[in-house]
Amino acid sequence: KKYSKKNSKKKKAGRNWRLTLSNILTLYHVRSGLGFTSIGIELDLFTEVFVTFKNRIEREGQKMLFVFIPDTTSIQRGGRRSLFPTSYEDFKPEVIKMVRSANVGILDFEEVLLSQKDPLSYIPFRGHGHFTEEGYALMAKSIKAKIREMSVQ
Repeated sequence: KKYSKKNSKKKKAGRNWRLTLSNILTLYHVRSGLGFTSIGIELDLFTEVFVTFKNRIEREGQKMLFVFIPDTTSIQRGGRRSLFPTSYEDFKPEVIKMVRSANVGILDFEEVLLSQKDPLSYIPFRGHGHFTEEGYALMAKSIKAKIREMSVQ
């Protein structure tokens, strides 16, 4: 066959697909997909610690604000969850549901970031890691606004 850019793109796409399929079929991901990970256990422990902490705060006569800070990968995916739950990020719906049922204020910083015109601009080099100075400033501003909102209620 004559070499062309079109054939080159097909080969690259095929190779990427195989790499993705290979990643999905690894034992780790198969086990995760079937629910054989320690994350479920960690979620139970998190719930136990959270409820204990909440009760202690309420005994002190204080209010609690839960701030969900997403992994930067979540922002890159536009908030979509992974096919196979492998991190706390993938259990966000369960965590938020548990926090709401405990009647605790919630600030979902993932929603705040995704509502921005360019969410990836708050991540250095639009990649992985911590937030930029502007990202942390947005987080602080959001927390301050949520605390004010909770004070009025």
